[in-house]
Amino acid sequence: MKTNTKKKQHNPKVTTEDLKSLVENANDGFVVAKGEGVFVYANKRMAEMTGYRVDELIGLTIRDLLHPNEFKKVMDRYKKRIAGKSILKTYESVFVKKNGESLPVELTAAKTIWQGEPADLGIIRDISERKSRDAEIRQLARIVESSDDAIIGGTLDGTIFSWNHGAERLYGYSEREIKGQRITVLIPPERRDEHPGILSKIKNGEVIDHYETIRMRKGGKRINVSLTASPIKDASGKIVGVSSIARDVTERKLFEEERDRFFNISLDMLCIAGFDGYFKQLNPSWLKTLGWSNEELMSKPYLEFVHPDDRRPTVETATDLAEGQIIITFDNRYLCKDGSYKWISWNSIPIIEEKLIYAVARDVTEQTKAQEEIEKLNKELEHRTIELEAINKELEAFSYSVSHDLRAPLRSIDGFSKILLDDYEDTLNDEGKDCLQRVRAASQRMACLIDDMLKLSHITRFEMRRQPVDLSKLASEIISDLKTAHPDRNVDFKIRSGVTANVDPHLFRIVLENLIGNAMKFSSKRPYGKIEFGFFKQETGPPVYFVRDNGAGFDMNFAYKLFGVFQRLHSSSEFPGTGVGLATVQRVINRHRGRVWAEGAEDKGATFFFTTE
Repeated sequence: MKTNTKKKQHNPKVTTEDLKSLVENANDGFVVAKGEGVFVYANKRMAEMTGYRVDELIGLTIRDLLHPNEFKKVMDRYKKRIAGKSILKTYESVFVKKNGESLPVELTAAKTIWQGEPADLGIIRDISERKSRDAEIRQLARIVESSDDAIIGGTLDGTIFSWNHGAERLYGYSEREIKGQRITVLIPPERRDEHPGILSKIKNGEVIDHYETIRMRKGGKRINVSLTASPIKDASGKIVGVSSIARDVTERKLFEEERDRFFNISLDMLCIAGFDGYFKQLNPSWLKTLGWSNEELMSKPYLEFVHPDDRRPTVETATDLAEGQIIITFDNRYLCKDGSYKWISWNSIPIIEEKLIYAVARDVTEQTKAQEEIEKLNKELEHRTIELEAINKELEAFSYSVSHDLRAPLRSIDGFSKILLDDYEDTLNDEGKDCLQRVRAASQRMACLIDDMLKLSHITRFEMRRQPVDLSKLASEIISDLKTAHPDRNVDFKIRSGVTANVDPHLFRIVLENLIGNAMKFSSKRPYGKIEFGFFKQETGPPVYFVRDNGAGFDMNFAYKLFGVFQRLHSSSEFPGTGVGLATVQRVINRHRGRVWAEGAEDKGATFFFTTE
């Protein structure tokens, strides 16, 4: 016999206090409005959300809290509800907090009984965080859609479910064409064996960063891409898919190939170095220059190959480059494999975002040695200059001595000889008179020689002042003086007009005086002399000036003697002179960085040519 026993179910009675406690501690705001929508109740959460105290909320209306732009929408809903039209009980709106800030809210309205009378119940939820998340999601979606990179979402079995405009541009498929297809449609057949490895890493939670590979566009064209792939996780953290970002690096690859070709053919030493102090890429010229292989140079910090004395400035230069200084040129010494050092000259430029330094280096060891030799020679030259200055001072002292100490005795010899000839003419026989006359002639020649030597010395020390000089006018003035000095001479002078040069006018007067004077002297035995001054242009080089005569001429076999001091090709009895004039001419032309030479034949005249810089 069965006995049926029925358990009694106890439904605990919910008291008013319980409900009040639930409302007061709720996460949403609660308000009760009566009459014209005046709040008669508000919970603590409502006060926290709006910034008002509870007692401040009592007596306000929904209109006092609504943003001005929201009031009309809420009133329209209220009118529809009064008219009995069906409307959603929950909707979004915007409140204005006590401090003036906007507060996005979700409102739920319902009828209720408050203290025995009909009333409206409002439940208000702060949706600021949700709105912020929604905005971030929308912004992220816009970024994904506007990105130039291909952003693709796929399942773990490789099925595509997400495809942005960047992917459409890169691969050529529209979203409608590609969604639902396997990712392998984008992978060339020869590359498909790499895909399982990528998926395996993603399933293990790994991220594949900037993996460079080849993908295939619609139509089969291959493109170089840089691929980044990462796991997609659900709310529980479970990996449910793959997100991949692909960037077209075809142009960069072409550039790198061109760069590598240039690297390999360049005679200069080309390199890429990192801010970490290691070489990243080197061309074959490094091996040819230093003897180290690329592997040896790249296995150690490059500073280890720099001469110890050059390491500090090298570090300072590398620091300047890392801080963005655009181009730096500097020199340092690098260790060769045979233990010697070579001077290397660098031009460098940093790529800050890549933390790399691109550099061109050149072996300048021979140039550096040559420069050191030049500096050594310059020091020797300075020393020689000091010695020459001392010699010149001695020569000046000698010139002063010649000018004053030697002239006085010569004047005495000449003077006393003249007195003897004048006062004792009757007592001197012919032989005595001839001796005295010879003494006088010798002393006078000696005086002329001293004068010419002093002039020659003066030419060397004279400070030049170049300026445009009318040589035709200068020659005319000299010829006018010669005509006055030799009125009995029958000479045809031919002077080309408009002959100019950038020279020192004083020194070139000496040149023309000597050359035209010599032409006058050596044509003196002609009944009818001819002297010409002119110039002609060369195909290359400076203009050539000349003085030509129809005088005694000279043997070209002895032309090398013409411009030596005291060198004469004719005797003093035949043509007087000291043999200093043409040496003076040569010194003046040399000081003008020009050249002087002569052409002639015995008894057929001579032509003296000269140029200036």
